[in-house]
Amino acid sequence: MPPWWLIVGSPILAAAFGAIFSGYLVTRWKTREDQIEKRFDELCQVVSDTAELASEYWQGTAQDPGMAVREARILASTRRIAGLRVLLIDHVSAAALTEIQAAESAFLREVSGGQFGVHNRVPDFQRIISTRSAGVELILTARRARLRDLRGMWRRA
Repeated sequence: MPPWWLIVGSPILAAAFGAIFSGYLVTRWKTREDQIEKRFDELCQVVSDTAELASEYWQGTAQDPGMAVREARILASTRRIAGLRVLLIDHVSAAALTEIQAAESAFLREVSGGQFGVHNRVPDFQRIISTRSAGVELILTARRARLRDLRGMWRRA
């Protein structure tokens, strides 16, 4: 017969080990989800900033001072959006990724379409409206896709 401390101590030790290990796993999962959420927040912020830059760009003519810098900033921002989307590929479902890519494509068409970079371009007020609308649509699509993935994750569990 084993000693009394082994009979009493084994279940307590196993429970303590199980609690510590499960706490570690939950913490790791929560940290991962927080990092994914930060990337989505960053994506939405960059989209909003890019829409703002594009609105300023399309308000002026090509000869306005600082237009070349605005063009460069818009192009850099669009690359950053693409980079953030690539970072999120492993963390969203295929359906969500398809929706996000379609909304991103429409946003990029509005931001850099038309007479973007043309030397004798005139202000395009319709482009200002469509740029803002496409930016909002991309943000809503990304958030909707993330929430749908989270709901699906809880249903699968």
